[in-house]
Amino acid sequence: MTGFPRFYRSDAPYYRIYAVALLPLLVTIGGFCLYLWIGEDQPRLALVGLLVLVPALVLTLLMAAGRLHLMMQPVSLVAKAIQRLRNGEREVGVDVGSVGDLGKLETRFNAMASEVASGHGELQIRVDQAVRDAQESMEVVEIRNAELDLARRRAIEASRTKSRFLANMSHEIRTPMNGIIGFTSLLGKTKLTEKQRDYVSTIEQSAGSLLRIVDDILDFSKLESHKLVLSHEPFDLRSSVESAIALWAPQAHVKHLELVSLVYSDVPDRVVGDETRVIQILNNLLGNAMKFTDEGEIVLRVMRESEDERQAMVTFEVRDTGMGISTHDQRQLFQPFDQGNDNVGRLFGGSGLGLSICHALTTEMNGEMALESSPGEGSVFRVSLMFELDPDAPPARIVPPLKRHGLLVEPHRISRIALHNSLTGMGLAVDDLASIDDLDGVDFNDYDLIALACSVEEPALAESLRRLEQIHARHALPVIALLSTSDHDLLDRFAEAGASYCLSKPPLLRHLRESVQGCLRSGSETQALMHRRPEAAGDAAAIDHDRLLQN
Repeated sequence: MTGFPRFYRSDAPYYRIYAVALLPLLVTIGGFCLYLWIGEDQPRLALVGLLVLVPALVLTLLMAAGRLHLMMQPVSLVAKAIQRLRNGEREVGVDVGSVGDLGKLETRFNAMASEVASGHGELQIRVDQAVRDAQESMEVVEIRNAELDLARRRAIEASRTKSRFLANMSHEIRTPMNGIIGFTSLLGKTKLTEKQRDYVSTIEQSAGSLLRIVDDILDFSKLESHKLVLSHEPFDLRSSVESAIALWAPQAHVKHLELVSLVYSDVPDRVVGDETRVIQILNNLLGNAMKFTDEGEIVLRVMRESEDERQAMVTFEVRDTGMGISTHDQRQLFQPFDQGNDNVGRLFGGSGLGLSICHALTTEMNGEMALESSPGEGSVFRVSLMFELDPDAPPARIVPPLKRHGLLVEPHRISRIALHNSLTGMGLAVDDLASIDDLDGVDFNDYDLIALACSVEEPALAESLRRLEQIHARHALPVIALLSTSDHDLLDRFAEAGASYCLSKPPLLRHLRESVQGCLRSGSETQALMHRRPEAAGDAAAIDHDRLLQN
């Protein structure tokens, strides 16, 4: 009885089907009994018929239900076996006692259960094997990790030993190298034959190259061992840039390259940082540009990217017109001892540490270094550094305009821009000319001085000297000669031709200011004598001179 309600509920649809199947018979017999009752007026016969019909129908339904139960029992047993199989039992089966399709169902279920049990056994074997393999692999990995950790420790210790060795050897080598360089310099000042002087020059150059390599190795060992200590002191940023430029100006003159320093006016003068390392980065970048540029120009731009009350982001850009660097070589250019192309070291020399040290120093100073280059189109290196502003720096002086007018003659466009900015920063009103030939037709009475960039190459050299002598003889106008040379004899020739001051390009700002001051003094005295101006005018000129001297 406990299973009857579930049995009844599960088989209820089949009962309804039987009822529907018997409905025509029930309607026919009921209609016939009604006919007997009403039409034939035989109610007793009709009642007897109904009494016989109802038990017969009930008996039929009970027999159908029993038969249905017997038919559904194998299906129910298979359903229960499937549920047990789903619950994880593997030894599951049903008795095959039915015939027809039900018998086939029982047989095929048993076959399926057997295959599932067999497959589960094989799967379990594979899982066990995989677990054993994983355990063995883990043991191997643990052993390998231990070996790698030991090898890493040995490599770190070897690297430290190497760094200590490099640092010690660098210090040991620098002492005798400084002695060699010092005494070679002293020897060069003694009376020597031309051949002996060449030998001394070669020794000095070789010793200097070796000392630079030693310094690079020392810096590299410090950076690699994280023992490089950066200073944090106020310094003059413009002076540092000029120091780097002045070092490479003679070599630019030898290679007939236009070397330009362009420091934008909004760049702060006084910042806090490591001046030595900033100059080292600039020297490396300028040295590389000088090494790989045979013609054209090398331009150092210094720009302010951003600034607030406490700090400023400054970008140093070195642009050259050299051989350029391919995209493939750029990927490994900042790696130690890597010079990109294998032919570079053979043709140009070097240790391959310069750019690596620059990149490491820039990173140590929390800056960024970038490169843009194409073969045959030159290269652009950018270094962006964040500096603190010097809180004790005096406020920037605003130079009032002087009542003085200067003329600048400079064929090179970027040099002309740099010189124009420098002169106007001193308070002068400046007109620009792009060629010495444009001096024809100029009214020299409108100017107080001329800054004249003169060519040192024949035949333009003779024309420059002729123009200079003409200006000196006809107009008695002070001239600052700007020459791309470090040859003192050549500078003396321009001085003899009438130049008031002769400066090597690019001129240091201090030297240019002193030259302008001297020209304004001499120019005022000359004009006062020639035009006999009143004393008041002379006093006004003196006031202008004092303003310039204070800048």
